[in-house]
Amino acid sequence: MRRGRQSRSRRGMAILVVVVMVAVIHLTVIGAVTRGKSSADLASLRIETMRALFAADTGVMVWLREDAAGRTPESGDELNMGSQRVLFVESPEAGETGTLTVEGQSGRARRRVSVELE
Repeated sequence: MRRGRQSRSRRGMAILVVVVMVAVIHLTVIGAVTRGKSSADLASLRIETMRALFAADTGVMVWLREDAAGRTPESGDELNMGSQRVLFVESPEAGETGTLTVEGQSGRARRRVSVELE
């Protein structure tokens, strides 16, 4: 009977060691995934920021083209380009001087571009 108890306690100890090892591995994997998610989120935000800047730049180019044609978008007008959006925040009348302010949006990012017109 004595040997039976020792072998059962060894088996119980082996199961406990396996459970602890699985828990340690699980915590290591969770930590790695969490770090990877935050860096991927940061990279995604950087891409969205660049897209928002390009959208704002495109809005300025659209305004200049429309100004050359004698008509301009009004303040508050929007231009949708797929997942990006351009908002004309401040828009002078065609042929006038002033400040043109255009906001580009992409996902969570927003970028504003202001141009002095002479």
